[in-house]
Amino acid sequence: MKTSLQKTSRASAHDIAAAIVVFQPDLDVLISLLDTIAQDGRRIFLFLNDLSEPEVARLVDRVTNVRCRRSPQNVGLGAGLNWAMEAAAEEGFAYVVLFDQDSSPAASLFEDLAVRHAAHTDRGAAVAVIGPLLVPAEGAYRAIRYEWRDAQEGTASFVPTSGSLMLVKAWRSIGPFRDDYFVGAIDVEWCFRAWAMGWKCLVARDVTMPHRWGSPAADGKSWKPQILRHSDTRTYFHFRNSLDCIRLPHPPLRWKISAALTLAAQAALLLAARGFSRVTRRYLWLALRDGWVGRLGPLPGELAAAQQTSV
Repeated sequence: MKTSLQKTSRASAHDIAAAIVVFQPDLDVLISLLDTIAQDGRRIFLFLNDLSEPEVARLVDRVTNVRCRRSPQNVGLGAGLNWAMEAAAEEGFAYVVLFDQDSSPAASLFEDLAVRHAAHTDRGAAVAVIGPLLVPAEGAYRAIRYEWRDAQEGTASFVPTSGSLMLVKAWRSIGPFRDDYFVGAIDVEWCFRAWAMGWKCLVARDVTMPHRWGSPAADGKSWKPQILRHSDTRTYFHFRNSLDCIRLPHPPLRWKISAALTLAAQAALLLAARGFSRVTRRYLWLALRDGWVGRLGPLPGELAAAQQTSV
């Protein structure tokens, strides 16, 4: 005899859409991701940022049951995620699993997360999002450090978007992702907003998914801190968005203090490792200035122009 949990999870697992936001991807990894998701005919919402690579556009043509939005320029991760969530809602999906372009899920991920989401909701929990435990992919990638609220239950202050199952109703209630963050800390800010509104954010610790967080370290140096792997652009967004998030009312004070101390330590480490170079000092200064006053959006024109000049 089937339990109510089995009935709920089996039905919902087939009604869950997938969403992927793409920008300058590793084509082999993206092909593997699309093949895994598409093998059972699942609906895919695909947002292509900056169509500078014709190979990506051609790749989409081989995928069935896909709804694609092509942006001629990079409008950021948040905008792509919001389009996918809105499109899924329009088509009547109750859940969407969000993927980064470098995710490597198992085919069972949708069913696994649906079962665990149903288990929590059957106990009366209002679960906005539940994600797998992300583990480093092959290569010198860093492991993601979770900030647990209740490690046994799996509640976390924030859940990475990659591989996470999101309730469309929760997304509607909590509000869209911050597209003005562009990239970086988008999931952090959204989850703190969710917690402040009475929703839970969970990690299914017994469901793992390999994930390529940032860039692998050269020469297999997996110990290398993540902040030293970032490009100058990613460094800017990391510091700017994190500082802006600290300024917001909904993150708890304990996190704000911890995040501020972490940013200070990362800035010192980055400056020391790069010999206090003028370029690093400039990126840090602009990031901290813009984060402090809430000047958000894409990379500032002065930094974008400097990038083009250096190419």
